[in-house]
Amino acid sequence: ETLLLARGPSFSRVVLTSGQTPAELGDHDAFPNLPNDMLVIASSGSVGSPTLRTVVYDIRDLSLVGNFEGAVATSLVPLHDVPGLSALAPDNTHLAYVTQHGALALRNLASQTSCELRSGTGHVLAGFANDGTLYFQSREDDVLDDPDPRIREFDRVFAYDPGASATQAITLLSESPYRLPLRAVPDHHLEGQPWAIFGSETSGVRAARFLSPGQSLADPAGPSLWMLGSASTSADSEVSSEYELTLRGLSDSEAGDAEPLYQLPYTAQNRVCVSIAQTNQSAPWAAKCSDDSHFLSDRPPARELKY
Repeated sequence: ETLLLARGPSFSRVVLTSGQTPAELGDHDAFPNLPNDMLVIASSGSVGSPTLRTVVYDIRDLSLVGNFEGAVATSLVPLHDVPGLSALAPDNTHLAYVTQHGALALRNLASQTSCELRSGTGHVLAGFANDGTLYFQSREDDVLDDPDPRIREFDRVFAYDPGASATQAITLLSESPYRLPLRAVPDHHLEGQPWAIFGSETSGVRAARFLSPGQSLADPAGPSLWMLGSASTSADSEVSSEYELTLRGLSDSEAGDAEPLYQLPYTAQNRVCVSIAQTNQSAPWAAKCSDDSHFLSDRPPARELKY
């Protein structure tokens, strides 16, 4: 049965929080270790608009438990998340969001109170990695001295550890006047060495990392992020008819330079689709297929973007 929770001007983000599993509740279920949904968090409107708002509903009794100005922003694309990034902290207690005026803030879901972490008007993206690190991106006007002084809009990507109360340092991972947005974050990183993946369709994908003097990038834990992508096998991609699907495992020791663990060649006559199978530990992920340009796309299909 479908139940109406709320109406709003174009919902841009919907988040579900997890509670106890059926096994913990003593229920017999097809997926006993898949946590039950607890809260629905939905954002609508746009930054700078008086309609920007987030509402929180309790699924158990459909009651409204939160209603505040601001929006969850885990991607620059509506109804989409940067891989590895979640609006919710790993313990489900706090929600990262952007205020109506573009500042970065945290929302305590238990007390329904907010705390502003970073002022400013340019924040466009924020979320937590699995290890609790808060990653966020801002777009700020700044001066570029080369080739001549001018004002440019810089993309800046930061990492922040809310648990490091002694320093509470915000680490700048990358900055560029050429629109290089955050593309993915790892599940974990070595202490003091946060890193992330950023890039654009025109400039390619790069790894950004912060390394203190004298620190090593050796990571015995192995890959903490998997990168799936496709590319033309010809130097002239405009006339190429052959492509290759690759899978790489990334860790702090490699951060973008890892050799492919799996490669699959295909031609322009093929359509490649990839899916992650359902397990008892995670929700299913729908198949993702190559688009009309023969490359895997991280954007929802065009027919979904219009809704």
